[in-house]
Amino acid sequence: MQALRNADFSTVIDLSKLPFDEKREYVTQLLTMLNTVRRQTGLPHRIVLDEAHYFLDESNAARLIDFELGGYTIVTYRASQLPASVIAATESIIATRHTDGHEVHALQKIHSAGMFSLEMLGNLRIDQAILLSGIEGPAETPVQFQIAPRITFHVRHQHKYLDVPVSERQAFVFRTDSVSGLRARSFREFSDVLARVGGHALAEHLRRNDFSRWIADVFGDRPLAAQVREVERRYQLEATPDVNDELLRLIRERYTCEGEELPSPTALVHSHD
Repeated sequence: MQALRNADFSTVIDLSKLPFDEKREYVTQLLTMLNTVRRQTGLPHRIVLDEAHYFLDESNAARLIDFELGGYTIVTYRASQLPASVIAATESIIATRHTDGHEVHALQKIHSAGMFSLEMLGNLRIDQAILLSGIEGPAETPVQFQIAPRITFHVRHQHKYLDVPVSERQAFVFRTDSVSGLRARSFREFSDVLARVGGHALAEHLRRNDFSRWIADVFGDRPLAAQVREVERRYQLEATPDVNDELLRLIRERYTCEGEELPSPTALVHSHD
């Protein structure tokens, strides 16, 4: 509240280390409070909500978003999960590079089917984007543009997803005998289990494609899920004892910073003994 009283500053709240359920509860309380403050003071002028698909749904959108005042920037990589009321209130959409066919199809339904394609979004460079306007009226032709250079130093943050947990309901539950009941709510916890058990303990999960399905459905990381699915496919053709190493390598390449290490399967098995 004190920070919001100063119109000369922007306030950024980083919730990346909070457990998912606490994060959702905090955002619910915060947006409700901001609606009241804005009606009284006019501040903040604009609210930016990142990872919006985690916090907005049909049951709470009208309570958390003040559609009459507007002034929101909604950031998400899962437009398909946004409430219809939020979509209807959207004046324009800026889309960066996207290779997920399901999400591109959702954008086509929002804007105008056929006016842009998966190939168009998939071929964008990291410094390019497409403006989709005319959401309320006749859809206009998408406009591709160059993103201006950033004015602040870029800090790689993808590694944070190693530790950020999902809800208990979305945790991966290991079902095979030697690891039955173990739960993983983050990639870090998932990696810890992979490092502690032998490949034979993962056999049933690998044969059912459980790992790739969890990564795709819960984290929405379809590129990593596709790589893990390929590991599962090869294991189904020929079981290999070093499958743990391969899975850990994929997660390490995707989510760790230079110099950061995931646990070594061999080292952890030895210490566990």
